[in-house]
Amino acid sequence: MTAQERSDPSKTAEILDSFFKGKPESDRQNYLKFLADDIEFLSQRYPDRWGIASR
Repeated sequence: MTAQERSDPSKTAEILDSFFKGKPESDRQNYLKFLADDIEFLSQRYPDRWGIASR
């Protein structure tokens, strides 16, 4: 995956769709909540030391 693809939200959605295919929607929602909470925590506590990328 190229750097441009890693920054493309539609590519990230494709990755998540493939990972959660055939699994309950609640699994996807729980993962996305965890991810959002994690990003919020890190951005508040360590704004100069974190990043996120899809690979």
